[in-house]
Amino acid sequence: MNIENVDLDLVLSESLTTYGSYMGQNAFGVRATVRKTLRLDKAVYEGEGQYNEAFWPTADKNEKLGSIPMTVEQAKALKAASKAAIVIVPKWPFYAEDTKRWEPNLESLTDESNTEQVIVADIRCELLLAADNRVVAAYSTR
Repeated sequence: MNIENVDLDLVLSESLTTYGSYMGQNAFGVRATVRKTLRLDKAVYEGEGQYNEAFWPTADKNEKLGSIPMTVEQAKALKAASKAAIVIVPKWPFYAEDTKRWEPNLESLTDESNTEQVIVADIRCELLLAADNRVVAAYSTR
């Protein structure tokens, strides 16, 4: 059985912005409008893991980490103002950034620049915080 290694990372944000277009043409004279886009991905990278390895052992198949006993009113109030926090311990090289560019072709009429900004760290746990930053729940990794 061949199990491939995968990255253990946690994506914090992804954005894709279209900032223009131009007319492109290939060597055979086929012309098409090409969109120019910028993609920015921010993540915390822990290292290599095994396929299907999970950060949170308590997560179910729908990626729900757990449940917290409370009334419906309390749940509505928490949902409206709650925040999530990730507890990490940075490790060398601490931060990495890379920008790649994908040139357009007839299958993909997009001229895309992709910047990845990554914090390198051990991911220790995720916290669910109330509006006043009080910890409501904590979920340990592995």
